[in-house]
Amino acid sequence: MVNKSVLNKLKNVLKRYGEYEILDVSILNGSQNKVYKVNTDKGFYVVKEFSLDAIKNYYYLRKRKEQIRISKVLNDNGIKTILPIMVNDNSFIFFKKHYYVVYDYSISRPIEEKEITLKHISTLATTQSKIHKLNISSSLTCFYKHINIDFDKQLKIVKKKDIDLYNLISDNLDKLKEIVNMCNSNLKDIKSNLCISHNDYKLLNILWDKDKMFLIDFDATGLSNPTCCLCESAFTFSRINKKINYSFYEEYLRSYLNSYGKIKDDFRSCLFSCLNGKLQWLNYMFSKNNKKENNYIDGTKSMIKEFLLYYENIDKFNEIYMKITK
Repeated sequence: MVNKSVLNKLKNVLKRYGEYEILDVSILNGSQNKVYKVNTDKGFYVVKEFSLDAIKNYYYLRKRKEQIRISKVLNDNGIKTILPIMVNDNSFIFFKKHYYVVYDYSISRPIEEKEITLKHISTLATTQSKIHKLNISSSLTCFYKHINIDFDKQLKIVKKKDIDLYNLISDNLDKLKEIVNMCNSNLKDIKSNLCISHNDYKLLNILWDKDKMFLIDFDATGLSNPTCCLCESAFTFSRINKKINYSFYEEYLRSYLNSYGKIKDDFRSCLFSCLNGKLQWLNYMFSKNNKKENNYIDGTKSMIKEFLLYYENIDKFNEIYMKITK
């Protein structure tokens, strides 16, 4: 059970929807935002509390509202999403400087890596292609940015903090620099072809009820290059136990392309450019390490290892794509 201050804020949030007696509260996995599962006398609910960084001002609130609108549009087009409960035609509740969104609790759940089958892979790929094909007008922006990471500077910073991280960067310095340079060199081309995309398409954000999937957490939704999203997702869902399942990778590409049709972009270029978002996140973790925060060290090591696994397989990924499309 959570402390009294958490109970008080949840009571005040739920009060907007009616009178509820809270029986139990547990914390669900979230990213920068807190997510609570609330058991009440009227059923279970999920309450999402946006951090002060997530909604700093009206611009950020408008962005979050637009992302929820996109989730509704997808739902109306047959791509199942979990929609928030509305109160007075509004999705958001404001209480003590924070914004909250409330959902009915779903018995659906994410699947684990060990549970993934080729059928799941096919459904995931086809669903992503359907999202990319929708012609949705939106005020959301493109998230691609020029990446500037001074790995030499980071070596000096982490040497005193974690020798394993220092060795990981030092031993792979040339590869890491090449990944950044190749990503930056293709930014202009990928920005010429954009669509609405979820942008955080991973197991944690997909719930399953038998063979039916429901997409959640639209906090990263924006304009992205569809081929870059394809490259990133094919890698994400084929990475099992920190290794690549090439059958899954091939099935993902094949299912996506069968649904989407011929892509407009150079696939090999997108294999590098698709790492842009992850490199932005790596830069963020480095910045936290710079400020003497040590809780990002393990995450930094994990992400660098992910980059290296990806880099080692780029030729193989391109080979699979060429095999499918020849």
